Amino acid sequence: MQFIKKLIIPIVIASLNAGCGYNVYESDNFAERSAISSNSSDPFWGKELCNTAEYKCIRVYRGDTWAKLFPNEEQKKLVMTLNRTNMALKYRSWIIVPRDVTATKRSLSPFPEKIASSTKKKIVISVPKQAYAAYDRNGNLVRWGAVNTGREDGEHLTPRGRFSIYRKQGAECKSSKYPIPTGGSPMPYCMHFYKGYALHEYQMPGFAISHGCVRLKMSDAKWLYSFSPVGTEVVIK
Repeated sequence: MQFIKKLIIPIVIASLNAGCGYNVYESDNFAERSAISSNSSDPFWGKELCNTAEYKCIRVYRGDTWAKLFPNEEQKKLVMTLNRTNMALKYRSWIIVPRDVTATKRSLSPFPEKIASSTKKKIVISVPKQAYAAYDRNGNLVRWGAVNTGREDGEHLTPRGRFSIYRKQGAECKSSKYPIPTGGSPMPYCMHFYKGYALHEYQMPGFAISHGCVRLKMSDAKWLYSFSPVGTEVVIK
């Protein structure tokens, strides 16, 4: 099984570079699913959260799906956000789950509830956390969610610093560069903040993988597109 996983992950990574039954919380099988090796070398985000006060990591077996493990739709959405992914579970050998069965997305936010007020709305992107936070002009946290940023290979890094959204395009937005040489890769609900870098919807395997853009789940891309007028501050750190 581990050999298969090692084969699958590179294939998944290659395919993602085109664009900029029971509840495990309550299952008797939860304990036997617990714990992954601390020496795991796969690229997925969040291994450092395993065996912490708030989270544990559980094994994924052949045949598991998000819907099978989490028949409750809200729990499924929450766990997928915690794992920074919008893709099928078959690509994973383990996932993060909250220890508290009553936990909500808001209660598990990795961002502060309040920051300094500003004349503009603000989107904060944390590369280490692979997550975004949206704040209103009063500095109140309105929403947070998962992102997948640029590959940490020196060539495709997501730029750090303070920027502003200068252009928004809708559901039909496409890349003018990728795939090379013709472009045309879908970037739904793109919002450009620096040169050709944008926030937009795309496949999210659960780790930094893009050519530099900030990838979002479709629900988050649509929401941020509505929330953020041109001029919204974007802070990436």
